[in-house]
Amino acid sequence: MTPSEKSKQLVRRFMPYVYGIGNMGNGIHKHNAKQCALILCDEMIEHCEYKNHDYVLCETLANKYKFASYWQAVKTEIEKL
Repeated sequence: MTPSEKSKQLVRRFMPYVYGIGNMGNGIHKHNAKQCALILCDEMIEHCEYKNHDYVLCETLANKYKFASYWQAVKTEIEKL
């Protein structure tokens, strides 16, 4: 899945969880869903920064870089939405 596709998927998946909060317009709900998705991206990027825990998803330095770069690209795409 491309970063652009992933960004749209994440925002869509968070919408039901922020939609029911208050009686605000759809723009506010999308903004809140984007914020949730951005937090998720930060968590995924941060995961690769931990030296003792990176073996789970980032077994090699190359994989660690690819993983972090992918989630940074997703984060950039979310910010564009």
